[in-house]
Amino acid sequence: ENGNERNGTSRVRPTKSNTSSEAPGEEEMKGEMDEEITWEEFTKTLSGLKNGKSPGEDGLTVEFLKGLPGCWKEELYETINQAWKKAQKAINVAWGVMKRAKVNSLSRRFYLLDTLAKSGCIYGVEIWGWVKQKKMEQLRGRYAKMIMGLNSNTPDYIWKTEASRTGMELEARRRAYKYIVEVAGMKDDRWPKVCLREEARLTLNKNPTKFGSDMVKALQETEEMTTLLKNMMENKNVEWIETKLSESLRELETKLKTEIRTKVAQSRYWDKYEEITSEENFNSYWEQKQWKGWEKEQWARLRSGNLGRVGNKGYSDTNCRLCGKAEETLDHLWVCDKAKSAIKKEWVKDMENWRNAKEGTELERLTINTLQGEPKTELCRYAREFEKLVRKTRESAQAGKKTEASEEKKRR
Repeated sequence: ENGNERNGTSRVRPTKSNTSSEAPGEEEMKGEMDEEITWEEFTKTLSGLKNGKSPGEDGLTVEFLKGLPGCWKEELYETINQAWKKAQKAINVAWGVMKRAKVNSLSRRFYLLDTLAKSGCIYGVEIWGWVKQKKMEQLRGRYAKMIMGLNSNTPDYIWKTEASRTGMELEARRRAYKYIVEVAGMKDDRWPKVCLREEARLTLNKNPTKFGSDMVKALQETEEMTTLLKNMMENKNVEWIETKLSESLRELETKLKTEIRTKVAQSRYWDKYEEITSEENFNSYWEQKQWKGWEKEQWARLRSGNLGRVGNKGYSDTNCRLCGKAEETLDHLWVCDKAKSAIKKEWVKDMENWRNAKEGTELERLTINTLQGEPKTELCRYAREFEKLVRKTRESAQAGKKTEASEEKKRR
């Protein structure tokens, strides 16, 4: 009964099939992160756990958890939600500090969020940081897009390019390598050194532990992996080990950057992004002080293709949400009659002055050339007002549907 009651009031998360939903921006993302785990999500996750396993240190098997009476499952559900809320507090505190302090530099924004959020996430990374952790990458991507003002459905390769970052994998690997070098330089009777030598011995004998397997995955691209492991086991050439691990890090960084650039070139989300971005203008506007935070965020949204519905963004209807006369491309924003009639005349005039400044240039080419450079306040302001109008239109439509539904219910 409790489960059915919860299902009736549970929140439905946006899914790929929910094509009519609006892609949330930073405020919507923050609100979504604040919401509790639903009973539906809890029961689905619990039923999906593999039998014969013990998810925690208490030794309770999955079969025991699945067989709990309804009231005990309620207690477990509440406990998990309390832990979830605590995990979100760090991010929300940093978010509040950032907004109140009007932190406009992207590096400072990342520093604030990383100080509180990432410090807890990467605890023990020296041990588990040898291989890519998908959950950590997802969390970092989620709050990175939030602090940049991007939609939650923005591909990772776009925000990483816009922020000139490669993600958590490189940082985790760097810390893991640093720890190995420190342990290799310890005295022979230190327990970490004894454990490392044993791990290397087991790995060379093709009987590795989980740590050894992860280490092999990380080092398998290194031609001298076997020599590395032998030196770890025999306690030799610590400086050589450090040099080889540093070379491996540089190779990983090059590989990750190449993967990002390849995905940018093949992007179906925003096919003009490769042309807009380049090595020269990565992240430059974020660190300059002449623009306000909202201008930088709006410029990032324009450059990243967050405005408009055309592209692989999950929308079945790509027509303009205001006029409905044409596809909602980025170029259409500047010519939409309904938008221009609703936005302040002086702001529309500023935008049209930009359009008319270079006569004979196609609008698409003008837009791309402009987005390659520094933020333009008149375009940021106009685009921001366009998005506000879209939100108002959507909210009015939703309110109308609720009214119709309530009236229909009364008639029944």
